[in-house]
Amino acid sequence: MVHAGLLPQWTVKDAIKFSKEVSAQLRSKKHVEFLSSMYGNKPDKWSSTLNKNDKARIVINATTRLRTLTSTGSIDFSYKGELKNMPKKLKAWFDFPKRKTKDNTIIFGHWSALGLLTRGDVFAIDTGCVWGRTLTALRLDDKSVFSVKTNSKDI
Repeated sequence: MVHAGLLPQWTVKDAIKFSKEVSAQLRSKKHVEFLSSMYGNKPDKWSSTLNKNDKARIVINATTRLRTLTSTGSIDFSYKGELKNMPKKLKAWFDFPKRKTKDNTIIFGHWSALGLLTRGDVFAIDTGCVWGRTLTALRLDDKSVFSVKTNSKDI
């Protein structure tokens, strides 16, 4: 389960490892300094040779902001629309070729324009509650989906 997405080069084990590294930095006595260097769109592509801060920034950006990737695997931070309107130069992160988590079930949100998407390898459950649409939950035991219509004034 991840807020937004995972980079295609990562396994689930990698994602957990990288997230634990970032979590440790967030809990450190230097967390304010760490956070002050985290905002920005670069680097936008994964490399194992990134320095510690750049590595943390792309881990945070991927897990909290990722929707689409360019054909070269760079994060595109601008597209937020529906799959059917996505520019041909972009791919949804979960449809990127040779994604290492293809054999894992990944549950994510963050992309409300995508709406509910359920298939064997991904469950996208952000159905736009904050925009007055529906609140969706997934029961992990049996992958049952539950949605409730909301009204933005209810939240």
